[in-house]
Amino acid sequence: MSSEALWAPPAHLRDILDTEGVICVVGSGRSGKTCLGHLLALESEKDVKLMAYPQNAIDACPENWSSVSPEEVFTLKDCVLVVDDAALWASSREYASAWSKAWVQFQTIVSHKNITIIFIVQSMNLLDIGTLRSQRMSVLYKMSDIVNVQYERDEFRRVAMTSRNHIKKVRDKYSEIHPKSFVYDHTISKVWSHPMPSHWCDILSTPYRDYVVELKRS
Repeated sequence: MSSEALWAPPAHLRDILDTEGVICVVGSGRSGKTCLGHLLALESEKDVKLMAYPQNAIDACPENWSSVSPEEVFTLKDCVLVVDDAALWASSREYASAWSKAWVQFQTIVSHKNITIIFIVQSMNLLDIGTLRSQRMSVLYKMSDIVNVQYERDEFRRVAMTSRNHIKKVRDKYSEIHPKSFVYDHTISKVWSHPMPSHWCDILSTPYRDYVVELKRS
């Protein structure tokens, strides 16, 4: 029996996965955020959609998972939506764009559509404030480097520092456990660890490796 089969998320995360709401997985690059996001998505019985995932990454996912384009996302219902590297799509720096305005409106009605959104992002500071105001939310911190913490959104900076300190302590205490498996759960103020999903592979660690940022000219 795999370690994944023995693992279960805390009750408050299970509730969001089974109904609706937002789960934010936050941490520095290469801290295991996407791995945790995928593991959580596996725990839901709803369809799983991944925002603009490249074909090679989708091919490495469970066969019933699928990619959805930013334009198609507004038609979704009854699903888990994984928004990996969320700053690409839900950035506070892009608030004026037509898509971002529609996205903020969309977030206010995800509870009506039975949608769970899993954001994977390096800092809460990179998410639009509408994300924080529109739905019930659970924030999970992976390990963040000190510079990342210092530039965290004001209302989350103390939590980010607390999470860093707690994760460092349990890493030292339980050195036999993989250091990337630890996560600080803001809702219950505790650190827990998790396995890797059974489908995990190197491609999924950096799904946007070949993503090309477009230069928008005025």
